[in-house]
Amino acid sequence: MRKTIEILRDYGIEVRPLSVSDYEEFYGGLLPDSSLKGYAFYLNGTLSGLGGVAITRSSYIVFSDIKENVRVGKVIIYRCAKEIMSLLDKLPSDRPILAFPDSRHKTAHRLLTSLGFKWFKGVYFYG
Repeated sequence: MRKTIEILRDYGIEVRPLSVSDYEEFYGGLLPDSSLKGYAFYLNGTLSGLGGVAITRSSYIVFSDIKENVRVGKVIIYRCAKEIMSLLDKLPSDRPILAFPDSRHKTAHRLLTSLGFKWFKGVYFYG
């Protein structure tokens, strides 16, 4: 079975480990406020999205974002999300895993649910 990263490459998406400079470029100079493990997604050579896990003292926070002008299909977004979720396998299971849906994206709730998150008191919990 082909790896997700290989399949994404077929769609013109290059997946790179997320760096602080990727984060700064994506958010216009803003620096992350916690340690991150993640991926930068380049579409046709342009930084178009990023995602990963923010590591805080009390939880892991799964995050992703895509540039407003980038249009990719739901299958591509799902595959990128699955790749982000694979990062959790490499982290200790000593704290809860959270996600917060982006209200700009109507399907965020459905995507989080399909990845195994459950809604509870305004937050999505994994597992």
